[in-house]
Formats: sequence, structure tokens, C-alpha cells
Amino acid sequence: MMMAYRLTRSLVLFMLTVALIARSGAEEKPVQTPAQGGWLHYRFVEHPKTGEVLVWDANKPETRPTITITIPLDEWSRVAFRRHPRWWGVAGATSPDWIDALCLTKDALWLGSSGGGVWRRDTRTGRWEGHVSRFPDKIYSFLVREIFQHGNAIWVLTRGPHRYDLTEKTWQHYQDRGDAAFAASGRRLALISWRQGPRLFEPKQDKFVPVAATRPLQFSGPLAIHDDTLWCTCWTENKERKHGQPRFVQTGLARWDLKSRHLTTITKEQAPVLSAAERSMNAGNRWIAALFCTKEAVWIGTEWAGLFRYRVSDGRVDHWPLKNRRGFLSCVKRIVPADGRLYLVPCERKGCGASDTQSETLMVLNLKTDLVEHIKLPEPRAVTAVACHGGWVWVGTTSGLLLLDAQNDKWVPLPVSCGTVRCIVADDTQVWVGSNNGVFGWLKR
Repeated sequence: MMMAYRLTRSLVLFMLTVALIARSGAEEKPVQTPAQGGWLHYRFVEHPKTGEVLVWDANKPETRPTITITIPLDEWSRVAFRRHPRWWGVAGATSPDWIDALCLTKDALWLGSSGGGVWRRDTRTGRWEGHVSRFPDKIYSFLVREIFQHGNAIWVLTRGPHRYDLTEKTWQHYQDRGDAAFAASGRRLALISWRQGPRLFEPKQDKFVPVAATRPLQFSGPLAIHDDTLWCTCWTENKERKHGQPRFVQTGLARWDLKSRHLTTITKEQAPVLSAAERSMNAGNRWIAALFCTKEAVWIGTEWAGLFRYRVSDGRVDHWPLKNRRGFLSCVKRIVPADGRLYLVPCERKGCGASDTQSETLMVLNLKTDLVEHIKLPEPRAVTAVACHGGWVWVGTTSGLLLLDAQNDKWVPLPVSCGTVRCIVADDTQVWVGSNNGVFGWLKR
């Protein structure tokens, strides 16, 4: 009797195990990766007669754009704005399909284009919503320069700053000019422009408050902030300027202690090695192009002079020339920190000067060893954007998108052709790429 019971129990357990294995195997689905496909593609096009900006699913050529926003300009202004953007103080051409800024939140993708304004894509429904018609500035509201989330709000920088409250779902527009850049760290949010200098956002007063006013210095971007320290560039008037030279010249760095509002300037006289950066450019040009700061140091990306590091404790300056394949000193126009590395982006997001910044390698500075690593690109390209997440490095170039396995430093081929990449955002479930040919996205199934 006991033997029969044991055999029966063993048989039942065996059958249950086989059934569970078969069921789990039937429910398993192959996990799709970005290298296997499944990319979304949306275009932003302008109606030639009505001036409407339309969203079009480019993966479905048979469909027609149905979601529209109307450009609030008269016909003459709209044509002049498109064809002659410099009349409005805008450098370079514009197009609703040029995506210059992306931001991922918990439930949406925020997008800003160079000529199409602000758009929001609901992650759950996939529906697009245009926000440009809610902006008071009818011309510059189409030129979105930055979008990012800080606290419970989405901040947008056009000609000035705009704030979208994620709880109340309302816009707040500020009169401050923001010609340079935003910077945020913790509870601090700073904005800088040429005429008004650096300003901090005070939530209780709901306005930007100047850090301080110091003459004859002028302050401008790039801008970096860490805890209670703010870094920017300082300029002085060129009183001995000759014909054709600018009125103001960039003379060094400015360091603000936000608690005491004390200003410290770091010029080429105090750090002579910085003069190498200024000598590499014509008189008056912007030789400091990117800033990234920590508690111990500030990293300085320059135009055609490589990378510098200024140590706060002793004032020592380290220099990495970073020569490109032509033998010239490389540009560093963006610095992207990730996983103990600094990824150096030599080209503007819009691809300006791409022919001069083409390289055969991706330049990466290892913070542990202070050595520059050169990861060979599949082909010579100009790197325009870098985003890192989950051990993967997304690299945008003037020829498309690349994916790097950061652990093995190996490139993964992708089945998507994006044109010139202008910005990238990524998280655990999705990747979005802004280009001069609309926006591309990959969602984890």
C-alpha cells in the first residue's frame, strides 16, 4: 500500500511539473531589442498654405496627419520667419521636423523642435498634443532650445523660460530672457542670459532672482551648478578693439557661492594653462563651450583646445589636448557624465562645423585613471549627442545613431536610419532620438 502511494504521488508531481514547464514555455515571448527593430517614427510637417504643423506617423505612409496646431502668425511673418530666421534674431534655418530637445517623464514624452514648438506624447495612449498655441510669444515659442523636468514641473526654454505644472496641468510664463541655458541641481534651478546674468528660481516668490550684479563684468553661459556652487563664464569689454572685433571678450570663469553670494573669478592670469584655450581661437570668440562641475572640480570643454579640469581646493589646472584625426585640438561642446566616465561631444546638436569635428573615435575620459580612452567608431563621423542608461551608450552622429555596449566597448548594429541626431533620451523601457528628420522611438515590449 505504501509503495503504491509513493508511486502515485511521484507520478502526479511529475505530471504537474511537465504541465508547468509546458505552460511557461508557451507563454514565453522573445524579448525584442533595439537592434532587432520595432522603431517608431513621427514626422512634424508644415502645411504649405494654412501654416498648420501636423504630426505624421511615418511608419504608415498611407495615413494622413490628423493632429494639428495653427501657427499664430500672419502669412508674411510666417514666410519671413521660415526663410529669413536671422531677421528674428535666430541663428540658422528652422523646421518643425528638427527636434532639438527631448524629456521623458513618468507618463509622457516632451518634445521641442526648431520651428514647431512644444509637443507632448502620452505614453499610455500614444496620442500627441501640441502646446505652442498656449505660449504668449507668437514667434519665439516655436524655437524650443531646452526641455527638462525639475521637481513637479516641466521647464521649457525658448526666448524665455516657461513652466508646466504636472499636477495642475497649467503653464506659467516668465518675462526673463534666457539666451544662454538652464542648469539644475537638487532644489536649485538657475537661468543665465547675457543682459541679466545668472538668476535663481525662488518657488515661494515664483520668479527668478538675480544672484548679484557686478560691473564691469558680464556673465553668460555655459552654466553649471552643484549644491550651493554656480559656475558660468565672465566677459569684459574690449576697450582696445579694432575694426571687426567684438565689443566683449570671454576672460575666464566665474564661481558663485550661492549661500554667501560671494564671487570668485578665475582668469588666464590666475591659471596660465587656460591661456592655451584662448590662443586657439581668434580674438573675442567663445573659447569656453561646456561646463560640468562636481564638489571638487569643474570640467571645462573648449573650442579647439580640448578639455581642462580646475581643482577647487588648490587651483591646479589639468589639460587634455584631445587631438583629432587631422592633428588639430578637438572641440568639447558637451560633457556627459555616466558610470565613472565623461563622454565628450565635439559637435553642436545642430551639426554645425561637422566637417571639422569628424573623428574616428569616441572620446571618453576615465575618472578613475584620468586617462582618455578612444573607442573606435564604425566609420569616421561627427558625434553630436550621447545618452547613457543601463550599461548602454547611445551615440548620435551626423550620419545616424550608434549603440555601444559600455561593458565590452563593442558597437551593436541598429536597423534604423535617422539622419543627423540632435538629442537622445533613454530609460528602462524606451529610447527616443530627435533628429533633423523627426523623432524616432523604441519601446520595450
